[in-house]
Amino acid sequence: MSAAPRLAWRQARGAWRHFVLLAACVALGVAALVAVGSFAATLDHTLAREAKALTGGDLEVRAARPLDGETAAALADLRAKGASVVSVRELLAMARGADGRALLVELKAPGAGYPLYGRLETAPPAPLAALLAEGGAVVQGEALERLGLRVGDRLALGAATFTVRGVVEREPDRSASLVTLGPRVFVAGDALERTGLVQVGSRVRYRALVRLPAPLAARDAREAMARRIADPGVRVASYDEASRDSGASSRSSRAISASSASRASSWAASAWPRRWPRSCGARRRRSRS
Repeated sequence: MSAAPRLAWRQARGAWRHFVLLAACVALGVAALVAVGSFAATLDHTLAREAKALTGGDLEVRAARPLDGETAAALADLRAKGASVVSVRELLAMARGADGRALLVELKAPGAGYPLYGRLETAPPAPLAALLAEGGAVVQGEALERLGLRVGDRLALGAATFTVRGVVEREPDRSASLVTLGPRVFVAGDALERTGLVQVGSRVRYRALVRLPAPLAARDAREAMARRIADPGVRVASYDEASRDSGASSRSSRAISASSASRASSWAASAWPRRWPRSCGARRRRSRS
């Protein structure tokens, strides 16, 4: 046996606890790399599959004022090419129950054809247009609990009163966020006008969700619209941007896990005793004597 393996064996035998600690840290680092890499791959696959539903369409045009002028013209050109366009308005409002209790809610008024991708799940299950017809509203269960309401009760929004027709169980294009300002409430687009909430100074988010026909690519359509719309207040996004963002996040997670594994191994190496040259020298002197 050469000198290097013999010295390594002596050191490992003399400090076996530190050797076990080193092996455990290396194993822990490898396990962390494998676990985070597997999670990132699964996350990439899931978000790539659900990106259109999360965005609401192949394209999303968003602004804090009505989408008119050059934006409306660009959307009309997409319609002429066979695209489906759904308008959505979102804003904050105070909902009031019959007993006077009030609750801040996130109000959403989608146009016909919503959603373009994914599925809006309600209880009872029914088309959204049917539930919102004739002054109907669909709300999240949290709003019913906090206002003490049930399906069939009346709900006041601004100057209008609605009948709760169902409960939202799943909304495909509502971003998963740790911060929400209130539960969701759906009303019809024409019913939103009766509330009196949309007026000068109201903070309304205007969205246009676009489903492109097969020959049109989302990235090319987004770049063409971005070049055509000069207004900096109008944001045009495509579903594949969400996929690229998720890919960047997963790469960051893998980089962090690799850094953590490297630090664990470095810490274990620093904990290794530094007395082996002295101990080996002592063994050599004893062997010579």
